[in-house]
Amino acid sequence: MTGNEQLAAALQYAIATVAPVAADQYPLPTPCRDWDLRMLLQHACDSVAALAEGYCDGAVRLEADSAVPSADPARDFTGRAALLLARCQAGAGRDVLIGGCPLAAGQLAAIGAIEMAVHAWDVSQASGAGQPIPEPLAAALLPAAVTLITDDDRSCRFAPSHDVPDWACASERLTAFLGRCPQR
Repeated sequence: MTGNEQLAAALQYAIATVAPVAADQYPLPTPCRDWDLRMLLQHACDSVAALAEGYCDGAVRLEADSAVPSADPARDFTGRAALLLARCQAGAGRDVLIGGCPLAAGQLAAIGAIEMAVHAWDVSQASGAGQPIPEPLAAALLPAAVTLITDDDRSCRFAPSHDVPDWACASERLTAFLGRCPQR
């Protein structure tokens, strides 16, 4: 599965997971410590905007525009994610600059796919849907996550990984590696 295909699959999972979220669920807690569902969805909106920036402009700014929080971040996310999905399916993607540092298009797509998939899983857990990351996607993302996420990332972006049994599915292994408790 190419980076573009991974990102497209992650966006499809994210859209399907976020679309049914209702406004009365926004105050619900999420697996992300100290974040409610509204905050998580706002972060996901910012992430998909940064990915789209990279795909469209070839550069990603380090600081997002200071935007007013969305009144309906689930709707905003699904709309933005659908636009990015269309670009992925059209084969868009190019090398980008992030804060002046070059990043290959495939790496941007893989990082974006991990971000979209894990936050869709977070939304699914918070909303009570409990949908795992699709197995083919999780299996494709796990090696990239192990390569891209370092111990330094644990202190600021990810909680410590959790142990899972050897027989755990790829979705459980990926979410556990990313600091989530898959048996939530």
